[in-house]
Amino acid sequence: MVGWESQTNSMRILVISHQPGANQPVGRLGKWLEQKELTLDHRIGSEKNLPKRIYYSSSDSPDRMSVGKNGVGEGYAGLIINGGQWRLDGSDGGWWLPHIRRLLHQAIYDDIPTLAICLGHQLLAEVVGGTVSDAHGPITASDKDKGAEYGLCSVRLTEAGEYDMLFAGITSPMMMYQNHQNSVTELPDKVEVLAKSDRTPIEALRYGSVIYGLQFHPEVAGDAIYKWNDDKVNQLKSAGYDWQAMVKQSQQGDSLNTMQSHQLGDNFARIIKRRAERT
Repeated sequence: MVGWESQTNSMRILVISHQPGANQPVGRLGKWLEQKELTLDHRIGSEKNLPKRIYYSSSDSPDRMSVGKNGVGEGYAGLIINGGQWRLDGSDGGWWLPHIRRLLHQAIYDDIPTLAICLGHQLLAEVVGGTVSDAHGPITASDKDKGAEYGLCSVRLTEAGEYDMLFAGITSPMMMYQNHQNSVTELPDKVEVLAKSDRTPIEALRYGSVIYGLQFHPEVAGDAIYKWNDDKVNQLKSAGYDWQAMVKQSQQGDSLNTMQSHQLGDNFARIIKRRAERT
């Protein structure tokens, strides 16, 4: 069997964002995956260009597959769903979110390695039978009790997480970028909880063997907080967050965050390649 490092076939990864504007699909994580000879196919939900259906394929140029009444499916070796600001029920304009849920169901059915991030993590949790909090609007002090987290935060691996391939070689606790009001609050027993934090009980999950959700953002560096606008910073201060402490945490944790996030990206590439060896 050929090892994953020596495979030359550039497999396609479907990357779903929710709106235009990203300079690079899935941030620095996309760069790291491309370094592992994976090809990113970036689609944007709000631009109506998501595949109708997806199926597993380790080919770099799979044939489009007829799926009868449902139209045409497209083959991928992996799926990444980015974060975003929309409410899960679509009431604030995220009309494409139900279709992303359908794609998640298809990824689960066909065992497509999946990394669902932040909003994607919450969508995945709902698809597998979990529940998600419903905070929205301006940042308030009460959000802290509902699992809200901002900036670089400490995330601890559970026992299951310490033995999971996605976190191989990563020492707990992790320092990961966070930017969320809502969080996953409950999961059925069939879903494995891989990480947690003081405020968020379900920071990472796995369903089956290759379907992952992350509440945190390995694709974003800690210095992203410097790009937050004044309104957001003022909301955080008014809600009781120590802005200067957040800046200091970002500076001190940057090296560890980058190293751990890069390792997670390499691990996901390894999961994709090993899935191909089963085909």
